[in-house]
Amino acid sequence: MVSAMSIKALLLALAVAASVAACFPSVDPPLADISKLDKLETVMHANETLGRRLWGKAGKESFTDAELTELKDLGQRMEALAERTKSMSRGPVFDKHAEGMAQATKALSTAVEAKDAKGAGDAITKMKQLCKDCHADTR
Repeated sequence: MVSAMSIKALLLALAVAASVAACFPSVDPPLADISKLDKLETVMHANETLGRRLWGKAGKESFTDAELTELKDLGQRMEALAERTKSMSRGPVFDKHAEGMAQATKALSTAVEAKDAKGAGDAITKMKQLCKDCHADTR
């Protein structure tokens, strides 16, 4: 039996989730448009949009062919976003993380091209941690 309190808690949780999602709009640019992004905020929203599709794959050691195809696309776009981020310096700490992300995205692309699932999973793990570290150090 579901109590009225449980229903209220669920509705509140859904409202909070919707509010948080609204704070981070999805930005899902095609590869060709990434170099045209003119604001760091837009680049970060794109990173978050693409990252959400990657983070669940962190540490995985096997991928289907369909997943590898998706990882190739996401890897190329994350690599372009990392390069775009490097052009929007916010100081040495930010630049260090941007360079780390550029290296990790290249590692993802290389692993996917070689069909090295463990390497791809490890690169995604590194990328996810770099996002957390950069936010902790620069926000």
